[in-house]
Amino acid sequence: MIELSPEDIREFQHIIREEYGMELSDEEAREQGTRLVQFAALICKSKSKK
Repeated sequence: MIELSPEDIREFQHIIREEYGMELSDEEAREQGTRLVQFAALICKSKSKK
């Protein structure tokens, strides 16, 4: 499983705040950020098989 560092979580919170005007708790940011990274990894893995 992918683990986000505290710095990664803060950066993700900052991006969401700047782009969408939403505040995420640390737990929300950790969960959503992890899902985003896992999704991106899945796409990259899928594209590399072609």
